[in-house]
Amino acid sequence: MRQLENIGLRIKCLSHSLKRGLNYLSTSSLPEEFQSMTGTQGMFIGYIRSQRPNPVFQKDLEATFNIRRATATKILQLMETNGLIIREPVPEDARLKKLTPTPKGEQFADLLRNNIERMEREMTRDIPKEDLQTFLDVVDKIIQNIESLKN
Repeated sequence: MRQLENIGLRIKCLSHSLKRGLNYLSTSSLPEEFQSMTGTQGMFIGYIRSQRPNPVFQKDLEATFNIRRATATKILQLMETNGLIIREPVPEDARLKKLTPTPKGEQFADLLRNNIERMEREMTRDIPKEDLQTFLDVVDKIIQNIESLKN
């Protein structure tokens, strides 16, 4: 059994492996026009689509993905530049901008979803469901513990 003192390092390695794996799948299977898009952009569009018919705003992405406002702003600006989303003002509050995928964004999300499903299958291959559930429970607890540092 590995020593437990390097949990943060192992999580960082897992994160990098996941990112590299998704990038490999993307570059090997996505049309050229989508090669410069990132997995985060795909996750944002996937989340926006999963919330339909409810509107999604930048603050929702910040909370869901546990990212800072500046990070979300930068990613959304790039997505807008790449033609993946549009920001639409809502009648109740012109300061709020509803995030809506464009047809190009919808196509990107569909293609990326196939890669994500493949990655999920590969990541969980030969791991019993009970172990996966324990892993998810532990990850949730680690997140809670880290978040409690802010209080």
